[in-house]
Amino acid sequence: MDAALPKTLAELMAAARAMEREAAVRYEALAEAMARHGNRELAALFADLGAEEREHEARIEARMGRRARDDDARPPAPLRWRPPEATDREAEEEAGGVWLMTPHRALCLAVENEERAFAFFSRIAAGIEDRPLRQMAEALAREELEHVVRLRLERRRAWRAESRSVEAEADAVRSRTALLRRALAIEREAARLYDALGQTAAHAGEPTVAALFRELAEEQRSCLAGLGRRAETAGVRAPPAAKAPPGSIPTAPRDALHLALADAERGMRFYEAVAERGVDQDTMEEAQRLALHALDRLKRIRDRMGSAGAASRPA
Repeated sequence: MDAALPKTLAELMAAARAMEREAAVRYEALAEAMARHGNRELAALFADLGAEEREHEARIEARMGRRARDDDARPPAPLRWRPPEATDREAEEEAGGVWLMTPHRALCLAVENEERAFAFFSRIAAGIEDRPLRQMAEALAREELEHVVRLRLERRRAWRAESRSVEAEADAVRSRTALLRRALAIEREAARLYDALGQTAAHAGEPTVAALFRELAEEQRSCLAGLGRRAETAGVRAPPAAKAPPGSIPTAPRDALHLALADAERGMRFYEAVAERGVDQDTMEEAQRLALHALDRLKRIRDRMGSAGAASRPA
């Protein structure tokens, strides 16, 4: 546990209020960050969670009465929340940053933090003989458990929604020609993304990360050449190339790697879903080939992230 457990009712209430306040601030800050990066769905989710934490804080202050107006009796939260609630650069990178966030990923992290809060108050309730303190700790633990249950339900819905999106895209692929047409667009966008990430990393003085993205971009061009030949043989007309840049590009190496990882994951999930449907043998084999290509670059990006994380941690 992050700190010594409260030993009086006043300490417990002050700790609970501080934890609710910190959670609210972190959720609100992250909602703003998501909105800045165009993730409106997740911005709304975190804004709602922040408002809920404010309501919990107000209820605790009402229980505390006059103590709530004593600014000197406001200690920091005894249980520091992990990402995504924390929005400083280091914590944001640990959570995958705004580049990798999806409602499901964010809710997984929110559930984890609410479970930690539940465990915190449960430990107090189990280890304190003072009856009023124990009863209050039990009440606070029940509230946190309600948060956990609600967020778990939201997490399940988010997972189903994300899965339905991939499933719907895969359902639209009824032949190898349809798959080749969609794959040309996916792989071309990946090549453009890696080119942009490589240039940004080079300008930021990150030669190792830049080299990885240059290698990935070159491999994408090779993949596209083979894919183009197969498409031409199948009579597939390639979709027009996008002229706009590939969106906002992060400058921090960790954020860039997270963005590339998310892109590879999306591609792999789509190809796997097409392969699982087994529309016909040719389509299934093409989807499996493309899924393996996406998996290869996903693994290499993860390896680079692991190396970068190890290098940044003190010995």
